[in-house]
This record gives sequence, C-alpha cells and structure tokens, in this order.
Amino acid sequence: MLRRAVLAFLPALLLPLSAKAADPELPALDAEGRTLPLRADQLDPAEREAYAGLATPSDDARQFLYTRGFLRYARLVADGKLPPANLPPLPLRANWNRKFLSQSEATGVLDVAIGMKLATRPRMAAAAPLTVHSPDLPGVDAEGRCLPLRVEQLRPEERTAYDRLDPSGDDARQFLFTRGFLRYAQLVVDGKMDPKTLPKLPARVDWDRQFLDQHESKEVLDVALGMSFYARMTPSQ
Repeated sequence: MLRRAVLAFLPALLLPLSAKAADPELPALDAEGRTLPLRADQLDPAEREAYAGLATPSDDARQFLYTRGFLRYARLVADGKLPPANLPPLPLRANWNRKFLSQSEATGVLDVAIGMKLATRPRMAAAAPLTVHSPDLPGVDAEGRCLPLRVEQLRPEERTAYDRLDPSGDDARQFLFTRGFLRYAQLVVDGKMDPKTLPKLPARVDWDRQFLDQHESKEVLDVALGMSFYARMTPSQ
C-alpha cells in the first residue's frame, strides 16, 4: 500500500505549480507567491451558503475567502497532486482563520499540508534518528503508537494541571497521552528526531487538544503530524 502511495506521489513532483494555478477552482497567487482570496464565483455551493451568512465587506468575509482558497492548494498537496515544495505560503495571519474550516479540514488537510511544507526544509531532511532515550519520553507500544506518560514523568506545570483532574477519568488518561506525544512532536520540530521515526498519534479516544496550549497545538503538534505524513509519502533514502 505504501509503495502504491509513493508511486502515485512521484509524478506530482514533476508537476509545476503554474499548471495547477490555471485551474479555475484555484485562487491566483500574488507577487510573493501567497494565495489571493477566492472570488465569490469560485465558491462551491456549501461555501457559497456559508459566505452568504457573513457581512460584506468584513474581516470574516475576507478571511473566509482566503482560508477556503488556501485549502484548495492544501488538498492538492495532501492528495499527492502537488509537490509540497510548491505549496504557496500560508496567507498572512490577518487573512485567514481556522474557524472557517471543519474539524476534518483543519486536522486532516490544512495542518498536514503546513507540516509537509516545513518538512521539506534542509534542517528537517538532515535530522538524525533519535538514539538517546530520555527519561522524559513515554514508551511506544507494539503498533508504534505513543503510550501515555507516567505521572512521575510530568513536569511541574503539567503535574499542577493533572492534579485538577479525576485520575480515573477520561480527561486524566487523555492528558497523559497528549502530553506524552507532544514530547516526541517537539523533538521532530526541533530537528532532533527524524520525522520517519515519529511514533504514531495515540488513538483518537486517547488524546485531546484541549490539553495543549495554542502555541503547542498550532506550532508543534500539527507540524509534527504533517512531517510524519510527509515522511511516509517520501521514498526511503
């Protein structure tokens, strides 16, 4: 299955961005290579319905058109139809907003595409496999998934947050899994661990983003997930 995915991905490496930019469903690019907003006539029926509920002109309307436009390119990358290196830069923060993405779009497409873009940086390509097992890291199960942290592995600020939870409840379990996976995610983002060796994300029932602050969620966990995905789509060296 992986071989088929890789073979399907390789032809896209030869596909120039200019060929995709001619697609009438894609937004244009500005002089800096960033996506311009979609035109209202490019919106699909569901998007048009959502857009009609926004005041125009307004920040929400502008962000909606930019966000949905960038998503078009993100989907091409995630589907292996556009090289990660050719993904346009994310629109300026003032011009996009995740509230205009469904949960699936945000976690399954946009975040992955951002991560894949970052994974093409030379610093990531040169990252060495992790060889030192830190006592701060959780274990990995037989399926390669990250196990929960042990309570004694929690850092002081994490322990304070954990102690507010019912230790027998779902929140406590998810806290330990989420903070544990974050340890590995940070190593990948810092260039201290090869993306190919990143453990799999815990099962959805075992982690929850509510236990990550905004920086951790947007700048670390999402990026690490994307780099792991990119690594799986790239032939071994």
